Amino acid sequence: MDLGRRSRELDQSRLYLDTDNKRPEVAEQTKEFAASTPIGCLAEPVETAGPALFLLSPAASFVTGVDLLVDGGFCCS
Repeated sequence: MDLGRRSRELDQSRLYLDTDNKRPEVAEQTKEFAASTPIGCLAEPVETAGPALFLLSPAASFVTGVDLLVDGGFCCS
């Protein structure tokens, strides 16, 4: 039975990434974002790569209709 294409989504809508871009004009905003995250820090890019790779892999072949939240705890607060 062919069910057609499958769609998977990684929700990063409330994700704040810590990057090497440390521009002085956004330093205070970066601190505020980190403090507002329930786990108290920004995400490292590698922390979002794992969930994305999972959704792209054969291990997620039966995953449908869910929102995989990678949000540092916002969904729990």
